[in-house]
Amino acid sequence: MQGLVREYLTRNSLTGTLKAFDCEKDCNAEQLAQDQATPTRNMPAAVFPHAAAQSGLNGAGSYSQEAVQVLHNVPGHKQEVSRPAAQATSLQLQHHGDLIVQDLEDELLDLGIAERASSHGSCTPSQVSSGTTQGSRQYHTMQLPMTRHEMLAMRHLLFGDEGCSSQLPWPAWKQAFFFCERPELLYGLTQRQGGPCGLLAAIQAHVFAAVMDNQQVYCSSPSGQQQRDVLAAALTSAVWQASDGESASVVCCKQVSTSGLTFDQLCHSAAQLPCKSRAEVEAAFQSQLGQFQEPHGYGLLLLLFSLLLTHGIRRSHVQLTRQTKADMDEPDTCLVAAHGYCSQDLVNLVLTGHAVTNCFNGNRDVAGKICQGVQQRSRLGFLSLFEWFGYTQVGSHLKEPALPIWVVCSESHFTILYQLLSHDWDASGTASSNFDFALMYYDGFANQEQPIKLTVSKALQPNGIAKHDQTGKVQQKGTTASDGLVPPLEHVLHTKWPEATVHWSGCEPIL
Repeated sequence: MQGLVREYLTRNSLTGTLKAFDCEKDCNAEQLAQDQATPTRNMPAAVFPHAAAQSGLNGAGSYSQEAVQVLHNVPGHKQEVSRPAAQATSLQLQHHGDLIVQDLEDELLDLGIAERASSHGSCTPSQVSSGTTQGSRQYHTMQLPMTRHEMLAMRHLLFGDEGCSSQLPWPAWKQAFFFCERPELLYGLTQRQGGPCGLLAAIQAHVFAAVMDNQQVYCSSPSGQQQRDVLAAALTSAVWQASDGESASVVCCKQVSTSGLTFDQLCHSAAQLPCKSRAEVEAAFQSQLGQFQEPHGYGLLLLLFSLLLTHGIRRSHVQLTRQTKADMDEPDTCLVAAHGYCSQDLVNLVLTGHAVTNCFNGNRDVAGKICQGVQQRSRLGFLSLFEWFGYTQVGSHLKEPALPIWVVCSESHFTILYQLLSHDWDASGTASSNFDFALMYYDGFANQEQPIKLTVSKALQPNGIAKHDQTGKVQQKGTTASDGLVPPLEHVLHTKWPEATVHWSGCEPIL
């Protein structure tokens, strides 16, 4: 590490001041005092953990006498680091030291020196972490700080220029993942404010997939531990499918609680847990699940940071968001769209692992522009009312998923249709030939009081033949409400089952 510092100093004079994760602004005195008073959790000895023994930071994360002497000789920093050796282990110097090393890493990356640092050795969990075991799970304790460039890139991709402000652009996105408390809906995630329904519905799809994968374990009345396990499995599924199959990263906060932090403070306190397998990702989520479930915390944003960092995990900070932008038809747009709503790109990122803009199969040439869709059959599905209106097309990769679970876009809102008991579901992702099956509907924002069951069957004439009009479409589309209106959800179902009639099984139709 000292050799890298000396080489860097030779090539570029270090005259900058301490910087933090606040969009190029110096951290204010209030935040500095808070950081000094609140101990950080499990931070490594240095930004380059494989060189911790030579990095100049002692086991407590503070500068050793040797490191202080090295930085003491740096022009422009003598006053900042020329402290008595007895103060080298103080929290104040630890805080300043973390920032100095962090900025050194940022500027070393700019000069291309940090890449050579990675060749000096590789970091493995066994070298720098000491997990604690609870039951059969090994929990992560290794945390690496986020660079300023990484956080700025992700904030801008999510929220655009507004993402670089100190306050969260859309307050509704300060929400965590927590379950409904109604006895028959205990696997349902709850949404508090309008905006992040697309993300929550997509994670809800992963939750039901985890339940479906473990039907012999999970029941309709799960315990708190079963809820936590299935949530960890769902978050793991979303993040790992966005990876390259070799590495991923789970982002958490160095502070124990995030509920009292501003958006800027959250970004300043972010840290990552590097993972080399799906099992490590799940262990990381298990170890930090309290932050993702904290009632007034930032669980949704921590997941988004994890997804974006994972999707670009093998790239430098300059290229961090390049892969996600490469998925999008309009790379200059934001993943969180106008009014704080989820873009289709963001929903597809959580559902499929790729932030493609469209829902059709493969790619299409539209007026000379290549528009990207879903490249292969998805494990989870998607249906849209916009297709019924003819505004978009959802391909078979999403209409016929591997599991009978669909995120539904209807009336500017995202909800879920699913079939937990999949005995009526064949390998091709279609309903069985008898065409008489039940789907469950869940809306985490509607304060739903009980399960809503829809029975789907063919619309038949008295002679048993399906009724069609001259265009080939079914004439009678489902049950109309008392005022003659057809529930939009039935129109959505007709985009996949055009010959279907829908019965609400005693529930009031949702208009």
